[in-house]
Amino acid sequence: MIFSDRLGLGRRMAGYLTEQGNTCILVTVGKKFGQPRDGEFTLRPAQFDDYFALCRELSESDRMPNKIVHLWSVTQANEPETNSDLFSGVQNLGFYSLIYLAKAIGMQDNLDPIEIIIVSNGVHAVTGTEILHPEKATLLGACKSIPQEYGMIACRAIDLEVSSNEVKLTEILASQLLAELAGPLSDPIVAYRGDERYAQTYESMHLERPTTDSLLRRKGVYLITGGLGGIGSVLSKHLANTVQAKLALTSRSVFPDRKGWKEWLATHGESDRTSIRIRKVQELEDLAAEVLVLQADIADYAQMKQAIATVQARFGKIHGVIHAAGVSHIEAFNAIQAIQPNHCEMHFRPKVYGLYVLQKILKEQPIDFCVLFSSLSAVLAGLGMAAYTAANIFMDAFADKCNRTAAICWTSIDWDQWQLGESEKRHGVLGGSIEKFAMRPAEGLEAFERILARGPGPRIVVSTGDLDARLRQWIYFRIPDLYK
Repeated sequence: MIFSDRLGLGRRMAGYLTEQGNTCILVTVGKKFGQPRDGEFTLRPAQFDDYFALCRELSESDRMPNKIVHLWSVTQANEPETNSDLFSGVQNLGFYSLIYLAKAIGMQDNLDPIEIIIVSNGVHAVTGTEILHPEKATLLGACKSIPQEYGMIACRAIDLEVSSNEVKLTEILASQLLAELAGPLSDPIVAYRGDERYAQTYESMHLERPTTDSLLRRKGVYLITGGLGGIGSVLSKHLANTVQAKLALTSRSVFPDRKGWKEWLATHGESDRTSIRIRKVQELEDLAAEVLVLQADIADYAQMKQAIATVQARFGKIHGVIHAAGVSHIEAFNAIQAIQPNHCEMHFRPKVYGLYVLQKILKEQPIDFCVLFSSLSAVLAGLGMAAYTAANIFMDAFADKCNRTAAICWTSIDWDQWQLGESEKRHGVLGGSIEKFAMRPAEGLEAFERILARGPGPRIVVSTGDLDARLRQWIYFRIPDLYK
């Protein structure tokens, strides 16, 4: 079954495969679910019911495919660059389409194994010359998560290079994809650039303990989004201790005015969330830090622009930004079979739309760095973490793109777990034991210092365990020969 693209790549592949004696079913975008001709279906990308109807029809007629090629994330070379306004449309053709497809497959009975081959362009920075579309990178979240939750489905992702000569190109790309289809699943994430094939791997890197080289300035001004959250609070205390930083901490939640702190603490219990946050700010001020708490939704441009103006009026120039905003409450984490778009949007709001806002605002700010707090889930995914994984992969891809043109250094850090207390133990990556993999705050802070000291670079992964072993367990478990 081929989810056919607008370039004609899918139809060309279907022609080749049919000539070789295969049975092909084409699925195209339409205004309603239907079967305009034999072997061809239309469906609405954003409607789960259409995917279910498709899979039910194929299952009942004993035509369920053993390979599905999903090409809806392949677009023309001259397509406009995607942005926040186009993000949801890209998800409907990519991430959400794959999630709905997996859910629909999972609702059928007595299925044989199925492989989904997810094809895109503009997802990976390989040569440095590609037109990058970070919005498409979320499909990798589905690619990694689906096999972890569905025993009968394997996934791989193939990123292509699309040029303006599309007629000749489709023939070349079709032959590359057919070669991939002909062989067994080997590398789960692949990119073709010209006639070269790349497989994604990770290289170990030793970072020395910093001496004097650091991007942190003494009495520097640092904006931390999600600054009153668990990791944000740890970072704030560290910056206050080490460089006597001036701290601007944003939070989406309402925070009482300083004049009302004493009364709030007197009338609310020790475990009250706002009381805990007030005491955290007081601890920072006891360290002689200047602290400005700002209520602002990171995804709201007007609120953030006002927040930046307030920081500058109080402290002057901002020297660095740490984007640590995110959602951790349990309602935002769901198995794919139960996931709904509103669950995904909880993660997309701070980690996707928030980044668009930051980029727009920081274009006019000559700061030293912008550090994005991503997650190791971007590498390993995890059970019930498809949307969270997708959002963090977007952050990594966004940093890649920003570093192509931005005057400042964007770095995305894929963090392993931080051990921050009972409330933080619910969402361990892959449900792993927090005692086994989590970093103590001091260890996380040392890693942060070493990363800052190493200099510019778009992405770094922090894994407290053997990353190859974890990849074999969670990503490469269907291809055991890969690391022999």
